[in-house]
Amino acid sequence: MSESEHIRTNVMWVAAQVLKHADPNLDLHEFAVACGVPHRITHNKNGAESGGITAGIRIDGETGLAAPPGGPHSQEQPTIGLAKEVD
Repeated sequence: MSESEHIRTNVMWVAAQVLKHADPNLDLHEFAVACGVPHRITHNKNGAESGGITAGIRIDGETGLAAPPGGPHSQEQPTIGLAKEVD
């Protein structure tokens, strides 16, 4: 697989995470094909859809739906404060 195909697939997963969170009915395989992800990634050798496409989406363990976009700490508010004085 070429570097550009790796990048295309990774960009598809990032966008799909956001879209699937917003719309749980998003067809991930259809989206991957529309993004130009190669057939050898979206499908198995026997022609069946590859589980690798859905495996690239983070799932919320409580709801079973796509997790919110961002990392595990993206929901936390950043803390901004003054540096403490050192004795």
